[in-house]
Amino acid sequence: STPRTSSSGRPSAYTRYTQAEETTAFLSHLDPLAPTMAVRIVGRTGSTPTVGEFDLYLCILTEEGFDNPAQLDRDKPTVFMFASQHGDEQSAKEAALQLIRDVAVGELQPLLAELNLLVMPQANPYGNLRDQRRNEQDLDMNRDHVKLEAPGVRAVHRVFREWMPEVT
Repeated sequence: STPRTSSSGRPSAYTRYTQAEETTAFLSHLDPLAPTMAVRIVGRTGSTPTVGEFDLYLCILTEEGFDNPAQLDRDKPTVFMFASQHGDEQSAKEAALQLIRDVAVGELQPLLAELNLLVMPQANPYGNLRDQRRNEQDLDMNRDHVKLEAPGVRAVHRVFREWMPEVT
């Protein structure tokens, strides 16, 4: 596809969406560069006959570099964002990855003086790969927050219960 122009007016060279393996590589590269960030695997998708399992990541961004809810400075609000619950809505995942980068090592790092940030950039890697709304179980994850059948939805709920963010 044609390179697009970013908000800065520079070409973005964007040609396709980031997939699960690239998300893993990106977070693996960024994590050691960012003392304010910790990355945890908070779940794993199911597999299909043609596609294996994917790890589900949580990026924990705090001014102190904490990786555990007991350490959080609770005088600051904790904000939890999860993206790409619908696999065919991929732009939020791309924005989440850019936000993680900009808060971890970029111009948005000062935000951590005001808040703790939790970001799960890709809740439905299978749907992303297939560019379809549903996950590997053919579930619409947005409709699964009561039954909790989808691994991605269970991971979101686990993160919420463990970290108790003020904003989700």
